Amino acid sequence: MIQSSLSQQDLLFFVTLCRLQSLTVSAQKLNLSLSSACRMLTHLRETFGEPLFVRSRNGLMPTPGAMALLPKAIMLLDGFDDLFEPPVFDPAQAQRLIRIACADFGAVSILTKVIPAIIDKAPHLDFQILPIESDLVGKLSTGEIDFGIFPTEKTSPGIRSVRILESPYRYVVRRGHPLEAIYHAERKLTEEDLARWPNISVHVPPGSGIAPPAHTDQARRNLPGRTQVRSAYILPQPALIAATDLVGIMPEKS
Repeated sequence: MIQSSLSQQDLLFFVTLCRLQSLTVSAQKLNLSLSSACRMLTHLRETFGEPLFVRSRNGLMPTPGAMALLPKAIMLLDGFDDLFEPPVFDPAQAQRLIRIACADFGAVSILTKVIPAIIDKAPHLDFQILPIESDLVGKLSTGEIDFGIFPTEKTSPGIRSVRILESPYRYVVRRGHPLEAIYHAERKLTEEDLARWPNISVHVPPGSGIAPPAHTDQARRNLPGRTQVRSAYILPQPALIAATDLVGIMPEKS
């Protein structure tokens, strides 16, 4: 095995000399002195253990051994150049499965708009939409899922997050609910008013590692009545609220 200390400059000199077949012209091409070029040629010959170039009427001719090394040297030089080139992402060529964990509200309000736009630019990507389950943060950390869309204001260390949607939460009741008349008359609802009616609430899966947003915690504290329906989903709430006297809390943009 050849033990070498070849540099990028050595390889560039070797490739240039193979192409130009002149020590003087190669040195000028690379802005080297003739003595430096001679030392490089000596170093190359010692490293590979063969002459590499022989003198002829037309200059320094590469030996068969040098010609065998030439494509490998070119490949290594291209690799050096790639080290300093920023990676280029071409969505049209991307192929992989994107796994997204989200609540049903996120799937309907966000992914139904985002996924078609991505498919238009990256037609070879596949998508898997998963429910929010236990150990969400752990699955994000290990790469078992790629993204999580969830109403939260803080995440665990090591998890990157970005705010993509803001929507205030509102109390929701059916049309004609007694609370509607109280609000129109008083322009407010008290805890005593709310406590008279059962409510429906959405609960974060235990062990998910995601804290619910503060505004929903505050809203739940203002629902002192009995929680009659607990749901892991937001979307069933409108139909349940419309058919009962339940009081709910929902994102305004849902």
